[in-house]
Amino acid sequence: VASLPRMLALRDPGRDTVLYPAVAYPTYEMGARLAGLRAVPVPLDERWHLDLSRISEADADRALVIWVNEPGNPTGASGGRQHLRAVVDWARECGAIVASDECYAEFTYDESGSPAAPVTVLSAGHDRVLAVHSLSKRSNMAGLRAGFIAGDAALVSYLGEVRKHAGL
Repeated sequence: VASLPRMLALRDPGRDTVLYPAVAYPTYEMGARLAGLRAVPVPLDERWHLDLSRISEADADRALVIWVNEPGNPTGASGGRQHLRAVVDWARECGAIVASDECYAEFTYDESGSPAAPVTVLSAGHDRVLAVHSLSKRSNMAGLRAGFIAGDAALVSYLGEVRKHAGL
């Protein structure tokens, strides 16, 4: 998560902004800062979902990545497929990449509190979309920082090539 913005910025140095939920895991902001990019929090609506209407046109034009977290950390809010589709459509329109932190995907519940099927950003298609998974939660491997990325084949391939040289 922390190194993703830097790797993507190497691929597209013309964009310098990472958008992330205003209430979120702090590493989205720190990853942007470590990459020398602008970290811009996106306001949330009353249901704790990204309020895309509150992203300025200037930030949209400069956006390299927009992070989503499904279900959200620390809120636990789940926007579901429709919300993720709206984020993907918005990002594609402005040329940004959607990075979906899905490390809590297996911990999805419906409104009654019963377990529910996980929602993935990949349901909106793979173009300009990355689903980021961590083994730390689902496999009790906290601290090992092991996981995987799925999605846009060209982006995943590119990240794999960069990873070989990054010592990760």
